[in-house]
Amino acid sequence: MAILKWDEKKQLILFGGKGGVGKTSISCATALWAAKHGKRVLIFSTDPVHSLSDCFGKKIGDTITPIAKNLSALEINAEKILEEYKAEHGTLIEQIIGEGTYLDDGDIKKLSQLSMPGLDEVMALKKIMEFIGDNSYDQYILDTAPSGHTIRLLALPDLIDKWVDVLVLMHKKKEYMRQRFTGRNIEDEASRFLKRLKEDIRKVRDILCDVDRTLFQVITIPEAMAVEETTRFCSLLEEYNIPVQNIIINQMIPKNVCSFCSEKREQQQEQISNLKKKKEHSLVRLVEIPLYLKEIQSLETIEIFSQIIYDEENIKNVCHFSSAHKSLSRKKFAKAHALSSMNIHAKINVNKETKLLLFGGKGGVGKTTLACATALHYAKKGKRVFVFSTDPAHSLSDSFGVRIEDEVTQVAPNLYALEMNAAKLFEELRNEYKKEIEDFFKHVFLNSRQGGMSLPIDQKIMTNIFDLSPPGIDELMALKKFIDLLEEKKYDLFILDTAPSAHTLRLLALPDNIIDWTTLIIELKRKYPMSGNVGTFLQKVLQTIKKAKEIFHDTEKTQFVAVTIPEAMGFYQTKDLVERLQQLKIPVKNIIVNKMTPENSCDFCISRRKQEDPYAKAMREEFPLCTVLFVPYETREVRTIGGLEAFSGHIYNIFEEKHNG
Repeated sequence: MAILKWDEKKQLILFGGKGGVGKTSISCATALWAAKHGKRVLIFSTDPVHSLSDCFGKKIGDTITPIAKNLSALEINAEKILEEYKAEHGTLIEQIIGEGTYLDDGDIKKLSQLSMPGLDEVMALKKIMEFIGDNSYDQYILDTAPSGHTIRLLALPDLIDKWVDVLVLMHKKKEYMRQRFTGRNIEDEASRFLKRLKEDIRKVRDILCDVDRTLFQVITIPEAMAVEETTRFCSLLEEYNIPVQNIIINQMIPKNVCSFCSEKREQQQEQISNLKKKKEHSLVRLVEIPLYLKEIQSLETIEIFSQIIYDEENIKNVCHFSSAHKSLSRKKFAKAHALSSMNIHAKINVNKETKLLLFGGKGGVGKTTLACATALHYAKKGKRVFVFSTDPAHSLSDSFGVRIEDEVTQVAPNLYALEMNAAKLFEELRNEYKKEIEDFFKHVFLNSRQGGMSLPIDQKIMTNIFDLSPPGIDELMALKKFIDLLEEKKYDLFILDTAPSAHTLRLLALPDNIIDWTTLIIELKRKYPMSGNVGTFLQKVLQTIKKAKEIFHDTEKTQFVAVTIPEAMGFYQTKDLVERLQQLKIPVKNIIVNKMTPENSCDFCISRRKQEDPYAKAMREEFPLCTVLFVPYETREVRTIGGLEAFSGHIYNIFEEKHNG
């Protein structure tokens, strides 16, 4: 088993992968290992669900916080950085827009208040570049968001660059007019600001692609769905010219005589073989890391974990599970196990009025599997069920073992699925808008004596206003499709497999910036009359927001099923998620605690279950008004129609037996 090699020469180390694979734990362990070896280290997170505080067992927040000797941490508040940036430069941006377009003061104000898509996250990366530039630290460790959202982040420098080009065009229009009438071209404050902004974006792009300064490590677990997502993720990283040197395979089960452990390990080895066969990974080093029994939520546990993954002697010792827990008697184990057994009760309650089930939670807890199993269960009971996903890393196809794209696909009797390419839908809308702008300016040009340079610049500016679409607008496209299907009344039940927690909350909150952007585009089309269907479509988008809010808040028709696992970070993130959903007035009636270790006599299983039971109890106590369901860790990975049918039959029989008993 290869150990993970720490590269002391790299300035920036990024850890990425699907949710729930251990990115934060390995990031923290790497940071502490580097600090222990004399490097000044700053670890930071761009994930909206900041987990560094949970992992270190210390409140961190958006100020640099000392953690240990040579080690500091920062949970970047990208929105706050953006607000500070707007406060400092907002007036200048308004001036550039005002001097470079024919828009009136009201339009300019609204336009400048909109956020460039992802500018908050780019400002966060810019902040990192500032740290790297002042040489305060020797090494920077970045704990990224789950893979689908990391890809979005990596695409942002190009997107922001395009919008800055529009600001440059606006300013060039002013320079053109000044030079035309005065014969002089003077570099002013706006020119200097735009140059600095372009340079900041270039620095972000350069360091991400610099193999000498930057190391991107992909983390996965040895399960089929994770392996498939990892392959897609690595291919996309390659498209962005970001080199991947290691794929870290986390949570390897040790060799053991226990039948449960042995069967799981056999399946894991099969998935590692599959990973090795894929040509995308032929030049990448695969590193296996054993499943660490203790929860990582303190410096002490992080230090032990860092020694396991970076110290060759420690990893040899941990590969074979010791009998350190044999002192726990079978009687004591039975008593501990009984707590969770009593907590398995009623199934998810779907009555005739329920139209929408949303499955959500932190990454890697089994949302997709439970959503698909539930969809199959109710389809077999005669309901016409529609299951769809808003997660950029679509997993429905992997789960069902059926190719599902952006067309409605029947995957079983009474069961239909859709993995919507929301970004593609939005791009089609953007192209239609661009065509309408072209037609409008062609008409204006033919009827104008002005000609010259001004109109082409105005056309470019108006076209690129569409690029100011806020984060979440593509997901809203998916939501519109759901509302359209709902109004067709062809299906009895909709099941939505959501993205990891923070991105789900953004979608469900339907924030004002989405409404503001949509309203601005509609107003511009009215003020500067253009033919075409974009305005009509966006009017429907506003109606979608209104209807979506109505159904999300309908306690009779909608239920949010929070999925979690029995561990500290799972518990605290579920607590935060449920509290936020309650603030949004979205009903949460069911919580599923997934992947409970089964009752076994093996020391490894006993030790894991001993750690899980306190969190099982805490779930019941923290959410007394919710039905809390417990689902055992399956021996075989649950995927394909057959596997999901067996799983759904198993878990729903458990729920029904306990409820009826």
